[in-house]
Amino acid sequence: MRKGFTLLELLIVIIIIGILAIFALPQFFNTADVAKNTKAKQVLGEIRSAEVICNGILGSWQTWVQLAAGCKVPDSNQNAVAMADPTAGDPYWTYTITTTGSGTATATKKTACGGGCNNTHAIDLTSGAITSTAP
Repeated sequence: MRKGFTLLELLIVIIIIGILAIFALPQFFNTADVAKNTKAKQVLGEIRSAEVICNGILGSWQTWVQLAAGCKVPDSNQNAVAMADPTAGDPYWTYTITTTGSGTATATKKTACGGGCNNTHAIDLTSGAITSTAP
């Protein structure tokens, strides 16, 4: 009795694996892009939380420099919140804060993010509404 696989059986298995890979790889890359976009929205939510606290204490939206220094709680001189600019550790997004008007925080796509990332995500600091522009 013969043991082992024939060349035809091995070729069929390799072809089946190749067909499965053709369908799985695009889904994998799509999942990675969704994760990158979700991360940007999460950071924008954290920025908004810090800004809402500072706005409640100081009565105005803060810049990155002011957020990094921390909002001082009146009468106690304690920081209610201090948030460093997350751009330094994020290879995919640049975060900016606009303090004029109602105030917005924006995540802008860096080149390394690729074609699956949205171009920008912006959060309205007052309402918390997030808008995104497609690539």
